[in-house]
Amino acid sequence: MSWKDYFIVGIKLIGLYCLLRGIEGIFQDFPLQLRTFEGMGQIHGVFKVSALLSMTIPLIMGGLGLYLIRDGRRLHGIPSFDVGMEGGNGWIAFGLVLFGFYLLASVVPDALRIVPDLAIVLQAPSYVSTDESMHRLKVTGSLTSITALLGTACILRGKTIAALVFKQTQSEQQGVQ
Repeated sequence: MSWKDYFIVGIKLIGLYCLLRGIEGIFQDFPLQLRTFEGMGQIHGVFKVSALLSMTIPLIMGGLGLYLIRDGRRLHGIPSFDVGMEGGNGWIAFGLVLFGFYLLASVVPDALRIVPDLAIVLQAPSYVSTDESMHRLKVTGSLTSITALLGTACILRGKTIAALVFKQTQSEQQGVQ
């Protein structure tokens, strides 16, 4: 098998992870959100929109999972596994690239949860305290950004990071001998 074949299998496994997260969210979040949505009779519309947006997150994760399992062809050409992929260096680079895709897939629900929180902070009536939503927005936004940047760095620079790791390891082994 070539590196690309291993990569396609890895992407399909990440798709399975996304699909399972979506199914979990449907069974876990939908009943809770529906009860919340039904009990909101006279509550401001922004809270209803927020609940509806939160209900779409598992559907989006499931759709992403199905896309990655079935096709995912647009992702197959992103990493180039041609040059500098010999021995352990290649496996480390390959692992870093797949880890980057895993990080990006795992951050999708948190990134989507930012939208309902932002809607509440921006559109809530003045008599409603938005402190909790603002705090959650700050924490989730910063952690999501950091995770997305780390995932992108692993995808785009996985071979460079692996080369640095192996360069240091080889120089340490030469120093010991």
